[in-house]
Amino acid sequence: MKGSIRSFEEALTDGTVSGWRELVQNSRHGQPFYQPEWFAAFARSFAAGYRAELLTVADSERVVGVLPLMRKRSFFGGIPARTISSLSGIHSCRFDFITGSDERLEVAEVAWQTLAHDESWDVLEVLDVPEDGRFGAIVACAKEAGFFVGSWPTRKSPVLRIPHKSGADPFQNCPAGFKTFRKRLRGKLEKLKKQGAVSFQVETAAHEEGLARFCLLESSGWKGANRSAIVSNTRSAEFYSSVVEFLRGQNRLRLYSLCVDSKPISMQLGLLMSGTYYSPKVAYNENFSYFAPGHLLVQYIIEDLAKNGAHTFEFLGPRAVWKVVWAPDVIEHSNWYIFRPNWRGRCMYSLTMQLGPRLRALRHRVHGDPQAVGPQV
Repeated sequence: MKGSIRSFEEALTDGTVSGWRELVQNSRHGQPFYQPEWFAAFARSFAAGYRAELLTVADSERVVGVLPLMRKRSFFGGIPARTISSLSGIHSCRFDFITGSDERLEVAEVAWQTLAHDESWDVLEVLDVPEDGRFGAIVACAKEAGFFVGSWPTRKSPVLRIPHKSGADPFQNCPAGFKTFRKRLRGKLEKLKKQGAVSFQVETAAHEEGLARFCLLESSGWKGANRSAIVSNTRSAEFYSSVVEFLRGQNRLRLYSLCVDSKPISMQLGLLMSGTYYSPKVAYNENFSYFAPGHLLVQYIIEDLAKNGAHTFEFLGPRAVWKVVWAPDVIEHSNWYIFRPNWRGRCMYSLTMQLGPRLRALRHRVHGDPQAVGPQV
């Protein structure tokens, strides 16, 4: 078993992609966020200007481990650092060391030795690893080797398990504390019908036209005003255009819409893979806020997923009130850091991993935790 690090572009042209796809398909990493095209879209857009690389571990027959990375200069605790970061960001949803389950400890050891022998970095930073992620095995190897390691909690992404028994109530696993609110949606829908002809739609083949409709709706409200909409940034527009294209080609794109007189007032740009629906982007017309169009659409999506045999609805992103109305559980994510065991690494570790959590706790006591959601809506 051997590990190597190459430029990302080189790795995508030398046959690695087919082994990568096979690894994703046959492992717990069967999610859109771990596929080669997802990282390729990120590399072309958000990582432009950085050196994107791919660490691979392979035995004599196949690829058994993949870790997409990029090199950059950054600051940790005010100290400049040569950083190797995960090839990911806020739009990536999550990240992990992509490997199977049978040999994961051995594969992680080879991956770590490949990284440790490269002395050109001070800090290894990996963003938004899920709580059961495989990257933890690399962290364990680094800690055993005497490197400083630490983690930083990030997103608590709500998730709903959809019962797939025929005839089962698709909402039976939703939080009981919000049952009254969900019942009130019936009245909201009836009132909305007085505004015009109401329809729910799901598209799987739309690309440019469907994405354009979603972007127009998203940019019409507060996301457009604070420049967090897709079209507010050329890099995010390029990223989502590429992602939508390859997902559409794989029949994994789901564009859900709630329309009044054929005009969308709420939409979700979603991904369906291996029985799990992922919701990375939502939008709604704020002029229809009274009718809770986002919640009406979620209700329709859950019913549609149940009819089509999906078993999980992942809301992605941080925990928020509108999500916990539907999803009782969360998948916790963390950023992981590995610091080289020298004076610079010790200083950065002390400032970010020891002092940092104390400052974070103080901020939450003063301003509250943004992911601490109250019990009622």
